[in-house]
Amino acid sequence: MTDTKGKVVAVNGNMISVKFDGDVALNEVGYVKVAGKSLKSEVIRIRGGQAQLQVFEMTKGISTGDEVVFTKELLSVELGPGLMGQVFDGLQNPLPQLAEKAGYFLERGIYLDPVPDDTQWDFTPIAKVGDVVRRGDFLGSVPEGTFSHKIMVPFGFYGTYTVKSIAEAGNYKTKDTMAVLVDEKGKELAEQYAQKWLNRYSDEKIVYYMATAILNNDDIKLADSDYVKKIFDAFAGDFDSTLFGLEYQVPEHIARCIKENYHKPFYKPIKYLDLGCGTGLCGKTVKSVIGWSHVTGV
Repeated sequence: MTDTKGKVVAVNGNMISVKFDGDVALNEVGYVKVAGKSLKSEVIRIRGGQAQLQVFEMTKGISTGDEVVFTKELLSVELGPGLMGQVFDGLQNPLPQLAEKAGYFLERGIYLDPVPDDTQWDFTPIAKVGDVVRRGDFLGSVPEGTFSHKIMVPFGFYGTYTVKSIAEAGNYKTKDTMAVLVDEKGKELAEQYAQKWLNRYSDEKIVYYMATAILNNDDIKLADSDYVKKIFDAFAGDFDSTLFGLEYQVPEHIARCIKENYHKPFYKPIKYLDLGCGTGLCGKTVKSVIGWSHVTGV
């Protein structure tokens, strides 16, 4: 999370005054923590160590002493495939999905991804590994109807970057990593975006677990069983094809290890136990090596 936090010192309608320690910028987004909710706000004035924020929700329940977390992000909209044809509110929440989640009497503190993350889009790379790029340069393109979205180096990143990796042409979801860029100091751009994602959607479980994994955060919490079940169920349909796309070679390595170390002839059945077998990719490959032996997957 961001290093800059503050405390509410005054409330006047939808305006709050916040005393803060650290760096805060005009038009920066902050979240007021109240009653288990994080209410989105924008910094509209800074005077010394105090900032005035406009809260985009009802301020009922906000009182002096409540915590405010600053995100280091300016108020902005998210662009990408899936925007066309949607209806949004002023905070870029898609209204049909918002009504589905909260009902027609909308709750405060609910912020949804404006770009659908469950749809796959056809990505075509433009940049190549080793290319030196700058802000605004095209990395790839994604068509949506007659419109072509350009995947660009963010305008907020100054200097030059080297393309470390870029996805091959194919179908991907909007949260998939299309490219990894390395700046002049060797820092990967993917890490910087993971931190931004974590700052913006800190209350979302999927954001927390994925972003902290990218950031190699040692303080990551154990995922609860409901979250794990939901992720595995959603991934099950294209699990094998995804692994093939990643050039997954564990089954081949295990088969080669058996060939190199098991010197007895395979005319006698042997017992093979596959712990954490998933969809059975390893068992299927190993069985082709050991023949009609006893294979157990757990």
